[in-house]
This record gives sequence, C-alpha cells and structure tokens, in this order.
Amino acid sequence: MFFIFGWNHTKTTNYGPVEEHLCKNCHNTEFWHLNKISSYFTLFFIPIFAHDNDYWFHCPTCNYGIKLNNVDFLNYKSIAEINSAFLEKSITDEERIIQLDEIYKIIEKNNEEKNNKNIEESKNWVKLASEKTTNELSIILENTNKYNPAFIIAAKSEISKRNSSDNN
Repeated sequence: MFFIFGWNHTKTTNYGPVEEHLCKNCHNTEFWHLNKISSYFTLFFIPIFAHDNDYWFHCPTCNYGIKLNNVDFLNYKSIAEINSAFLEKSITDEERIIQLDEIYKIIEKNNEEKNNKNIEESKNWVKLASEKTTNELSIILENTNKYNPAFIIAAKSEISKRNSSDNN
C-alpha cells in the first residue's frame, strides 16, 4: 500500500474591499482587497489541513500588496465584512459608518499601544548602549547581524554622541 501526499497546495480566500488606497505600483486609486492565502498538506491530492497562512492587503488592479500580521488581518477582515454587508445592502451607509468608526477606534488604540511599546523598547536599547564602553560598541557595530536592529541604531547614536562630546 502506498500514500500520495504533498504540501503547499494553496487556497486563496478573498474577503472583499477594505479601504480606498493609492497603489505605489500602478498609481490607481481603488478599494484594496483583503486575501488570506492558505497552504495545505494534501493526501491523495485532497487538501487535509492548512499548515501556513499569509494575509495580504492588495490592489485589485495590479495585485501589488502589503503582507499583514494576524492582528492587522483581523481588523481589516472586520472592515471588509462591513463593506461587503453595505454593498449587499444588508446595512445602511449610516450603520456602515458607525461600525467602521468603532473598528478604527480599536485600530487606533492598538497602534498607540504598539507605539508606546516601541518607545519603551527604544529607551531600553539606548540605556543599554550608554552602559557599554566605546570599544564594546565598536565590536557590536562590526557584528551587526548578531544584534537587534534597534540596538545597532542605539549603539551608532551613542558613538556619535561620544564623538561629538570628545570634539567639544
């Protein structure tokens, strides 16, 4: 007995229009769409289960797009569902606007939290770089692929700050 199995059979799910966007590639202004691309493990050429998902916000004209993380995908999915309901005339424009406002408030709050987290992390990297000797910072800058990019930026900034204070 033998089994025929495989993987990376893909299935694309289009969730519909999200928001109007100017495409950097084709320069059209269109309602960009949201897609989920699932890669499946197959048995006898039948998709059994998804082993990987990619989420894309893309131009419907040229398919240029932005890969999304899971949180952004879920937010955009909610927007696409509201827009689809409006296009299908199951909600009014006023209801659509109210629902979109609620989602945009959630997105804004999430972005604010993410920015605050990034600011805190940056402060920690700057503090860590300030505690290093100039020789240690030079060694770090010679091996940039071994360190967090935010730490590399903080190390460069610290060396520049030290060099400018040495020149004064």
